[in-house]
Amino acid sequence: MLHSSNHRHDVPDDCSQQELGAGGGGHTDVREAAAVVKAAPIIVLFLAVVGSIYLGAATPTEAAALGCLAAFLLVIVKGRCTLIGLGRAVIDTVKSSAMIFAFVISAHVFGHFITETQVAPTIVNWIEDLAFPALGVMLVIGLFYVVLGFFMDQIAIIALTVPIMVPVVEALGYSPVWFGIFVVLLAEIGLVTPPLGLNVFVVAKSANRPVGEVFRGALPYAVGLLVLGVIFLMWPDIVMWVPESR
Repeated sequence: MLHSSNHRHDVPDDCSQQELGAGGGGHTDVREAAAVVKAAPIIVLFLAVVGSIYLGAATPTEAAALGCLAAFLLVIVKGRCTLIGLGRAVIDTVKSSAMIFAFVISAHVFGHFITETQVAPTIVNWIEDLAFPALGVMLVIGLFYVVLGFFMDQIAIIALTVPIMVPVVEALGYSPVWFGIFVVLLAEIGLVTPPLGLNVFVVAKSANRPVGEVFRGALPYAVGLLVLGVIFLMWPDIVMWVPESR
């Protein structure tokens, strides 16, 4: 009797475990579906910006405007559009635009100073006199951009340093198109590395996660960008294949 009683209790336990397992899988599917729905606005923005560029429907500047329009429409659809929020968005936009204009104006003044003082030709002649290999000089320049990205805004880095570096890079035998892609790639590392890491702070705020945790999660991507920069430096033809094939 005791044995049969234990046997009767074993069957419901097994069934209960199977039901729990099935229920757990169902809850997992629901959570995954909820995560996809929650990420839908990001997907819409990605398609509006990147998709319009790749389809040739818009230039990068026009794609940025499409992204702003898509974000505004998403806010309206979600019912979160308020006069106070709209006013804050306008104020923040004006601040960011003023900062960018200040960088551009400063870069023009700085470029005029470089032209008048002949700084770039002097640097080119100095590097040629050193008789260093071109690869070694470009490694130093790349390291310079990576370190600079830790402490400066990427727009400021590009606007202030490119007028000096382009003559040097051309004297070393590299294409300005290649150098532009190389600089943008290295500048992007600064967006996911401390202490500035603008993208990291945005993600941490949006996901309500500690900044240190997001920095640790972004570290493999920063390393990947650095490795890609080394690959571009070692084999420049990889970068120039698309422009030269047109």
